[in-house]
Amino acid sequence: MYFKNIEKDNFVYSLIYGEGKVKNVLPKGARVEGFYIFSVQFDKNLIHYTEDGVPNWCGNDCGTQTIFYKQDIDFERVDFKPIEEELSIKKIKKLRDSGKLEMLCPSGLWRNIEACPLEIVQNAIKKAKTSLFRISEFVGNDRRKR
Repeated sequence: MYFKNIEKDNFVYSLIYGEGKVKNVLPKGARVEGFYIFSVQFDKNLIHYTEDGVPNWCGNDCGTQTIFYKQDIDFERVDFKPIEEELSIKKIKKLRDSGKLEMLCPSGLWRNIEACPLEIVQNAIKKAKTSLFRISEFVGNDRRKR
């Protein structure tokens, strides 16, 4: 378990929200595997996480770790590149369910929209923030070859 020794006031890094501070941690005796054991305060969001770093916003759909200790992230392998061409809202909506659309998260990282909180994606589309979207350069197994 990645966060078995997590403590209140630790600083962590979310692939979605960026740097945050641990606000609450359940005592080890009160923890149940698969349930949320700590919460992290980001600028505007309080997110709960399991011992494996799975956030409460993804439910059973994603089940993947999205938060890490900052020193464990290799920022040289992370994509921060700005967009080259802004997409239209029509194109964004068309690509939404294709697996080919990425979003610039509040953390500054590009992530496939399927790995982002639905609320963030919907708000960006609703507010026509087209500069937050781009077509993914790599899809599926090609992404791992980078």
